[in-house]
Amino acid sequence: KSGLLVKNLKEQPKLSGPGTNGSRPLIVSFTSPRGGVGKTTTALNYGARMAKDIATDKDSPRVLVVDGDFINGDAALRSGSGLKPNMLDMVYSVFHDGEINSYKEMSQFVHAHPDVENLDILPAPESMEVMDQLTDDDLNNIMVTLARFYQVIVIDTGTQITERVNQLWLAFSQQVYLMVEPDNACIQAVSKYEKRVRELGLVTSDRFRVVVVKSDTSALDDLVGSVKGIFPWLSEEKLFF
Repeated sequence: KSGLLVKNLKEQPKLSGPGTNGSRPLIVSFTSPRGGVGKTTTALNYGARMAKDIATDKDSPRVLVVDGDFINGDAALRSGSGLKPNMLDMVYSVFHDGEINSYKEMSQFVHAHPDVENLDILPAPESMEVMDQLTDDDLNNIMVTLARFYQVIVIDTGTQITERVNQLWLAFSQQVYLMVEPDNACIQAVSKYEKRVRELGLVTSDRFRVVVVKSDTSALDDLVGSVKGIFPWLSEEKLFF
């Protein structure tokens, strides 16, 4: 097998399993082949804003930020949390103790955000080697488990599309935000990355958005034209500066 989670993708993978009741959370990922373009910052801010927007007085819908960058992930540290427990602890629990059936059980493996009551963070595992041994079904079961307890899942991905787990994050996302800095080299690199993602059948073009960070508003007209020229399929409402 090629190792791809999804081939010839015509619709998103199904999240099916005990406890999901056929429902699917909103899954959003922030990605780029470049480091330092604001993926983690934007993912955390998006998660916090979404959690506040959907909060209710009682039994608020919950939002989860997943640190999906297994090599350089630091989302938990940025929010004032530690790196333990993390995703690997959750995986061990599922394998050894069976399914996680309640939010109380799930809360053992996530870090509650100190300022946003209904926002949790799941740190990246400390062992990439162990995660590499997981099968596609194992990775799917991770998403099924998370889908039981969260109405919105925000994923901060790694930069390497060759990693199976990054393919999983993108394939399951209804919205994929491509993070770009406003220089030609970065834009071209992200364009090649986006084309490769589509060639692999992981994301259809309608699910992409583009976020240009560090934008110089004095040159915005030229920048808009340049970005639209490189991403011709991009509509105005899916482009952010």
